[in-house]
Amino acid sequence: MSYLFEQRLRVRSHEYNGDETGAEWRVEYVLYETSDENDVRCFELYECDDRDNGVMICRGYKESDMRHLTLRLGDFVEWRKAA
Repeated sequence: MSYLFEQRLRVRSHEYNGDETGAEWRVEYVLYETSDENDVRCFELYECDDRDNGVMICRGYKESDMRHLTLRLGDFVEWRKAA
């Protein structure tokens, strides 16, 4: 049983990032529901830029803990309930 890579939670931090052109944006953190290498349901937290390019920060298996961690990183933007 494979889980899709589905966004569950998005927060916007008070930190800014930028690029070589001088453009700046607020860093967002996105929590995704997915599965690990053994096809076990898990949650991965990504730091994302303004174009939704992301770098995985951590992975966890307990949804409530991962949701709590994500909410501590910034201001709530969006929640998507699992289908």
